[in-house]
Amino acid sequence: MIAVELVTLARIRWRFFGTGFLRSFVAIAIGGAIITSVSATLGAIS
Repeated sequence: MIAVELVTLARIRWRFFGTGFLRSFVAIAIGGAIITSVSATLGAIS
């Protein structure tokens, strides 16, 4: 499910913002990894 969301967001960026698909996908994947890491860290602290 998450992979579908990543591809969909990358496609939206590619189509409407004129960014390359691969570049969009990498940017979204890195952003998702950062959010996951921060959430896991905050969850471990609580």
